[in-house]
Parts: sequence; C-alpha cells; structure tokens
Amino acid sequence: MANLTRRNFMKLGMASGALLAAGGELISPSLAGAVKVKMGGKDFNSKTNAERKGIPTACWSCVTRCAAMGFVEDGRLVKMESNPKSIRTLGKMCAKGQSGPNDVYFPDRILYPMIRVGKRGEGKWKRISWDNALAELTVRLKKLRDDGHPEKFMFHYGRMKASSSKLIKSVFLATYGTKTISGHTSICEGGKWTSQELTWGKHYDNWDFDKTGFVLNFGSNVQEAHTNHVPTSQRLIRAKVERGVKSVTFDVRYSNTAAKSDEWIPIKPGTDGAVALAMCNVIMQNG
Repeated sequence: MANLTRRNFMKLGMASGALLAAGGELISPSLAGAVKVKMGGKDFNSKTNAERKGIPTACWSCVTRCAAMGFVEDGRLVKMESNPKSIRTLGKMCAKGQSGPNDVYFPDRILYPMIRVGKRGEGKWKRISWDNALAELTVRLKKLRDDGHPEKFMFHYGRMKASSSKLIKSVFLATYGTKTISGHTSICEGGKWTSQELTWGKHYDNWDFDKTGFVLNFGSNVQEAHTNHVPTSQRLIRAKVERGVKSVTFDVRYSNTAAKSDEWIPIKPGTDGAVALAMCNVIMQNG
C-alpha cells in the first residue's frame, strides 16, 4: 500500500465499481454485487506481516457484551474486532467496540486511588496508596453506620456486569445497610427499564427478526442505537431485504429506523398507549 498513488487509487476504484456493477459473486440480495471476503479471526502487523495473538473475549462497552477478539502484540492490546464464530453478532462489531484499546491506554485513565486535596470543584487531587484508601473509607463508612445513617453512603459505579458484582451490590452494600446505589443505567436506559417492568415485569427485551413476518415498532431506534443493536439491526435488515418483511414505526421523530420502515406514522409524545389501545379495539370489534 506504500506505493499507492492517486492514479492507482482511481484505477482501483473504477475496477471495483465495474466488479460490483457486474454483480459477480452474489452473496445475498442485501449485498448485491459484493465480492466474497474471508471472515476475521486473525490480524497481522501491517509493516512486518507478523501474525498477532488473538484472544477470545467479550466487549463491555455496552450491555450487549458482544463476543470479541482481542489482538495482542508484544504484550500490548492493539486491536479489537468481533469474534467471527459468534452466533449472536455473526462476526459484526460497532465502532465503539473496536475502539476498546483506547479505553485501556487512555492517558487520563485513573489507575490508582486519588484523594481530593482542594475544595470541591477545584480539581486538585493527590495519589494515595491502596492501604491508605481502605483506611480512609473504613473510617468514613463506620462513622455513618454508627450514627445510624448508612443510607448517606452512596455507591456509584460504571459498568459492573460480571457475576462478581453481586459480592458488592447484593452482599456488601446490603449488609452495610444502604440502598443508595446508582450505576450507568441511571443515565442510560433507566426509563426504558422502568416502563418495561411496569408493562411485562422484566426489563430485558429481544426480537426474533429471523422468523418474524411483520414488525410493529413503537419508538425503538434499533437501526441506530438500541439495546442489543449489533445482533438485531443486521437481522432486521436481512429480514426486510431477503424475505420482504414489512415494518411500521410509530415515533415522534423521523429516526433512522423510521426512515428504513415501510411506513412511518408520527404521533404526539405520550400517545403510544392510546394508539395501541385503538388497535386492540379495532381487532376486538372486527374480529
């Protein structure tokens, strides 16, 4: 690629366009004209061509937790991509997941305990040892509990989804006596969870786009940024393109999903329930 000139690039582009126009090696109607490519699972240094070590893992950049591959070179994580053997993601991964190495090596990432040494908001912090941090926390937590106000201790966390999190949330915090707990979900999808628990008792949802014959969508932007986006969005696209599945979206705005639907019906905010009840009424009246 080092010898790639503007002229050669233009030639390559025209040749690729001709190949696509010819429709050679059709894979599916959704990829009409695409050439066959080999799935991932391997990665190489672009300069030395040395193969990097691939380690199966999972991406925790969102609640989907897609199956992933981490590629290591000289003991350092250099790349993240989807696991091609995953039956959920089908070898796909979003840009956020692929940027995983940036999270690991971000220069401002906090790697050790810090204690504030200035006034709140001044941004003045000092590094302390783990022993000093534990001692400081012990003194503060004991005082709150001895005073009869363990609820004044608030535990706030980011992405803590492993089974080990139960030791903190269900064992330690419960034993200590505080329910003042807040996680990333509070500012992420807490509203959705609440509405789902009130509607059908659980806050997890999924869609069987592989077998569905019709999609009725209320406000879900599955084609852009929704829970379980990578596994589901591609299945919805494939269902529409390969099987002609129709979709209708009720949404207050013209989202990417609404744009890809066969019909978009704009409604006033908060009237989703009224629309659903009206549909039920028609079904019951007409049979």
